[in-house]
Amino acid sequence: MKREHTNQENFSSSGSCSSSGKAKMWSCEAEDAGVDELFAVLGYKVKSSDMAEVAQKIEQLEEVMGSVQQDGLSQLASETVHYNPSDLSSWLESMISGLNPMPEFDSSSDPFLESSTITTIDNGSSVNSRAQMVADSDFGSDLISIPGKAIYPRTQPPAPPPLTGIGPPSNDNTDHLQEVGWKLAKFAETINVEFEYRGFVATSLADLNAAMFDIREGETVAVNSIFELHQLLARPGAIEKVLQVVRELKPEILTVVEQEANHNGNVFLERFTESLHYYSTLFDSLESCGAGNCDALVSDQDKVMSEVYLGRQICNVVACEGVDRIERHETLTQWRVRFGSAGFGPVHLGSNAYKQASMLLALFAGGDGYRVEENNGCLMLGWHTRTLIATSAWKLS
Repeated sequence: MKREHTNQENFSSSGSCSSSGKAKMWSCEAEDAGVDELFAVLGYKVKSSDMAEVAQKIEQLEEVMGSVQQDGLSQLASETVHYNPSDLSSWLESMISGLNPMPEFDSSSDPFLESSTITTIDNGSSVNSRAQMVADSDFGSDLISIPGKAIYPRTQPPAPPPLTGIGPPSNDNTDHLQEVGWKLAKFAETINVEFEYRGFVATSLADLNAAMFDIREGETVAVNSIFELHQLLARPGAIEKVLQVVRELKPEILTVVEQEANHNGNVFLERFTESLHYYSTLFDSLESCGAGNCDALVSDQDKVMSEVYLGRQICNVVACEGVDRIERHETLTQWRVRFGSAGFGPVHLGSNAYKQASMLLALFAGGDGYRVEENNGCLMLGWHTRTLIATSAWKLS
């Protein structure tokens, strides 16, 4: 941190005070009354009466820094390294505020995510009344808001369908998977639907293996992935390993939702241009929803958080390289090649899925500008003429 070290001679004449005139001298003394001399020599303006408050804020800052991710510390350091805090208390407060985690992005503010999420979950849960749903839903987006829209009364199965959630370890010692389980259980109770839930904590999907899942005899497995597989492309062999694990689970169906974009190229200019057009269209769609064209208006906080959420993606696409660039979105055509090489064949989502997605977009987004198209059995969700999200289903060949 860069600080101004003022020598004793300069300090005695600092504060814009002059030795001429008793009134000015008294004014200077009144202004600096109570200021700690040792901190003042270092360039900090701290009153002795404020020392307890400053010490408390330093303790708070230490606690926050202990839980924040490394990238947050790097960003904070880059913003404050050349800053000279004359008011130490306010400066500490700003650092604490800057390091505190921002609220999670609420997926309910994105009509595309709502529609694609519900469509894939409905397809997976309708495979079999005793299907075990494996969902990697907590690695990138907050899907806690979906139960009220994705689960609705059905014919009660003879036994509760197991649901397995997979998510990364928490940075704030909060068990997010347990929170998801509690919310699902609470909602299931209100509609008199029984189910089993368990969560797996994994730093990456590539850390999983088939033996970790308790697949009981006679169970049918359905796997659901939403905006997660593209992140595996940052590490060589990771996507192949995960798809091999899925093969070993022998799922009846694998449903996938991914961004319809080509952000995995090696040429920076191509990635920049592609991301410019893609995210401009996405922001236009969200702006339209926030302007009152949706039945459920987006709050100001949701709008800000969506900008932060997407802004981080943009920064990762254009400013990171190597394993740090995890937002490696690919097109449906590219995913078809990957799934085909891994031994999966496409499953036609059917006309019911198309009708459901269209209805949900009309419900959540008002239908103005949003569109749904069918592409060889897959659903393509877009804004006007550009496709933004692809929803597909796969099974073992």
